[in-house]
Order: sequence, then structure tokens, then C-alpha cells
Amino acid sequence: SGCAPVGTVCSHRFPSWRTLSMVRCILGLGGIRSAEYPFRRAHVGRAFVEHIAEVHGYTQWRGISGALADISERGDGVVLCRLWTQGVSGGTAAAALQCIRYLGVRSSSDVVVAHSEPRRYCGQFDAVDNLLLCPRWAGGVPEALAQASGDGQVPLRLLLGVGGPRRGLAGPSLTEFGESPMTAKDASSILEVAFPSAYEWLLKRWFGPSAVTQGDVHRRFQPKGILGDKFAAPAKTATRQAPQERQGRASRHSGGPARVQGDFFRYR
Repeated sequence: SGCAPVGTVCSHRFPSWRTLSMVRCILGLGGIRSAEYPFRRAHVGRAFVEHIAEVHGYTQWRGISGALADISERGDGVVLCRLWTQGVSGGTAAAALQCIRYLGVRSSSDVVVAHSEPRRYCGQFDAVDNLLLCPRWAGGVPEALAQASGDGQVPLRLLLGVGGPRRGLAGPSLTEFGESPMTAKDASSILEVAFPSAYEWLLKRWFGPSAVTQGDVHRRFQPKGILGDKFAAPAKTATRQAPQERQGRASRHSGGPARVQGDFFRYR
């Protein structure tokens, strides 16, 4: 799972974030099943930080008993955290508080809690700074951090849409739904759309519009295959050539001026 048991002293160099004036961290909520694919809905928050660490050049994960979390960092002061969920007294909320203290984060505005959101469709993400409709999958972490802040400031919640269970008596409970794997199509939309767009949005928020990114946050079209052929451009079919088209081609072959109307460029 990559998680060291509680109480283990992990050997590593002096943390580079300790030399920085400002530390920003992303807490990815979920368990060790985040490594499975297609994703299991309750663990998408942790899968998010794991994906970011792999794609964007963060250090290898290392377990730190003093933080009750696995840590992956980068030179710009952003630290990714996988909270330990097993063998921790107080659960995920206690691990989150300990992790924030260990990192020396100064303000709740420098903390992002990434978790699954059943009220958003797969491939969507949102960000809120309140506790309204906070799902069970958040593990009480936003509430605990807001209470510990002193002024009640709620950390930013990054909501990663995973879709909701079917309503009615025949539908599964939220716990059962969270542990169930999603379809490959839904997992692909999260991996290829929501994850890169959400991460880029965070960088723009923290470092300003001048931050160099890949432009994923401005994408308006999902990757090929997610929406199928529903919004694909209509294919050109073999039809009889319009008189204007035949005239234009004949003029080009004969060396004369090609007088073609706009109908030549339309899909039929």
C-alpha cells in the first residue's frame, strides 16, 4: 500500500518544505484501494494526488510517522499527502490535523481537501470553502480542520465528481456505492478530464495567472471516446456532386477561373 505502520521512523533527508516561507498541501482522502482501476468512488481523492505525483514530477512517496501520512513534494512548496487511515487513533480527521501541524501550514487557505463528490457527474470538479452537504467520504476532515483553525475558516474542498447511487429502495447505500468500481468510461473521464483540470485550477489559484500550465483547465471538449459519436462532426457521405462543384472542378482542370459558391464547403 506504500504506507508505513504507525510509529515507524522513516529515514529521509531534511524536508525541503521546511526551508520555504509558505507551504501548500493537498490532502487526498481515500484508502489503499485508490490504486485500483477503474476507480472505486470513495477513494478518488487519494487517486487524485497519486496521479498528480506521478505525472507532474513530484518525489517518490515516503511514509512519515510524524505526519501520519505519506508525503510527496516538489520545489514550489506544494506537498501532496496520503493520510494514513489504518491504526490511527481518531481516524482520518486526526491524521489530517497531525499532518498539517507537521508540515507547518500557516493558514487554512493553504490547505486543499480533495474528496469524492456524489452530487457531481464523473469528469466534473468543483471547489467550495464551506461545509454544506459535505459527504461521508470526506471523513470529517474539513470539519476538524475548520474547528482547529481558531477562526472557523474552512479549508478549500476540491469536489471530484463520481456520480450518485440510484435512488429508491433498490439502490445501494452510500457506503456500498463508494466501494463499488465505476465503469471504465467514467474512470477515463475522471482521469483524463477532471484530474488535470482541477490541478491546473489549483496552481492558478495559488500562483496566479502567470503560472505556466498545460491549459487543461480551459478545455471544453472531453477526450475522444468519452462522449462517443454523439457530438462528432457529421461524416461526409457519397452524394451526387452539386452543379457548382462540378463547374469549379472543370474550371480548374481547364485553367479558367474557378467560380464556386459557398455550398461547395458545406457538409451534406
